[in-house]
Amino acid sequence: MKCKEIQEQEKINLQLRNKKKVQKLKEKGITLIALVVTIIILLILAGVTLNMAMSGDGLLAKARKAATDYNQKAIEEKLQLMYAEKIMEDNDSNSSVKTDVTDVLEEMTGGEITEKDIEEFNKLLEPYNEEIKGVTSIDELTKIGQDEEHPIDGVYVQLSDIEQLTTQIGSEEKPFKGVYNGNGKSINNLSLTAAEDYTGMFRVNEGTVKNVKIENCQVSSQKGFVGGVVGENKGLIENCIVSKGEINSKGQATNESGEEYASRIGGICGDNSLGTIKNCRNSAKVSGLNKLVGGICGFNVCGKLDGCSNFGEISGPYQVGGCLGSSWGSEDSKAEIVMCNNDGSVKIDLGDNAGSDWLRRNTWRRRRYDYNRL
Repeated sequence: MKCKEIQEQEKINLQLRNKKKVQKLKEKGITLIALVVTIIILLILAGVTLNMAMSGDGLLAKARKAATDYNQKAIEEKLQLMYAEKIMEDNDSNSSVKTDVTDVLEEMTGGEITEKDIEEFNKLLEPYNEEIKGVTSIDELTKIGQDEEHPIDGVYVQLSDIEQLTTQIGSEEKPFKGVYNGNGKSINNLSLTAAEDYTGMFRVNEGTVKNVKIENCQVSSQKGFVGGVVGENKGLIENCIVSKGEINSKGQATNESGEEYASRIGGICGDNSLGTIKNCRNSAKVSGLNKLVGGICGFNVCGKLDGCSNFGEISGPYQVGGCLGSSWGSEDSKAEIVMCNNDGSVKIDLGDNAGSDWLRRNTWRRRRYDYNRL
């Protein structure tokens, strides 16, 4: 019992030390505006001519250098602050830190990330044993999760367009837990044909997939959990686009006992379980022979869709919707749909089931879910 009390006290002491460290980091640094104002005042007081000020070694040149040094220092301090706050959270997983790292990199570049940006940023990350890897080819992309230098929880930035992707990243047993930043580059021709559950560029995502642009998507599965970008999402999908193509499921999902259940098919992801899909757009045709078919996501389970749009044609037997096939939440974990819209056609396609006992058994379900054409 005493050992437990000692451990609790040590944890409290560690948190207090880390809070002081964070506060100290927040108080560090100089203000760039104050620096520039000071230089201007000195110029006025000294009566320095504009020509002298703008010369190669003049005061303005020195001011620019000081501004660069300041920005570099600000980035270093932001990284230090991130890691100090991570320690305070007492979280064994470093996925949240890696997401913040990519955000800092995007702030630093102010736009498209280049190979040089990554090289410079990795120098700052050396003390933290972190590294961002650039992806420039199909070979580098398919190595993710397949070798030690491309871990499944790594941080990746796509640096060029990639042609003809025919393999998937991760699996149900080994989900993607890192960060993949598509950087606005294209995946031209994603072609996947699967005989098992969880089909998409990323089969299962528990990390962050952002800024991915799939120009042409041809995805077909004999089972369930089918999407253009992700099969099943338990993390964050942000700013991803599937511009055209076709995504379909010809069967049902299967549990561990071999029993079949709803397939879940979507333009961006098949199933969103406690995850977030933000600012994504689908224009591909999405269809399924079983239920839960949506332009963005087939089934949203206690997850969130925010600012998403569908323009593709959606069809299925029932529980079919423009953005969502269906959404489910609870009092403890609500499902959220925020500012989403559909401009694509939504069609109930019974296929071979028309006029069958299956149709009569499921009529009430179709009526119940027809309203959900978000």
